[in-house]
Amino acid sequence: MPFTWTGQYAAQIREEELFHLRQFRGEVPVSEGGLADCWTVRGIQYYIRQLAASYSFIDVGTWTVRGSTADEARSRTLGVIANAVQNELVESSRIMNLDSTRGHMELKAKERINYNACFRYHCTYRGKYGANPVRELHPAYQ
Repeated sequence: MPFTWTGQYAAQIREEELFHLRQFRGEVPVSEGGLADCWTVRGIQYYIRQLAASYSFIDVGTWTVRGSTADEARSRTLGVIANAVQNELVESSRIMNLDSTRGHMELKAKERINYNACFRYHCTYRGKYGANPVRELHPAYQ
């Protein structure tokens, strides 16, 4: 649906929403409210390393999964990858849904747009998210 609102702040609201889109796509750094640390291969690798601590058949140094047969190794590999992907999805979604993340995204978007009146962060979200929400970083990026 095209943006059709024509109010006094239409251009700024459109610009803010486009910035939010860039945040969700990870096209801006985390420091600017971006989700570039979520839903990543690095996150999946982080969870494979976590799984390696509990499974003796994974050697993360060479990214090797062992099995007594090729089929067992393949099955274990697919299972490890599926678990790591699931863990990454859960953690990334958790981070995205945190109030601190939402607040940080709004704070940075409103700073970027530089509203000069009622749509500034302190007038809209400070009561819900606090004056300076701090974004939790994905553990794979800490």
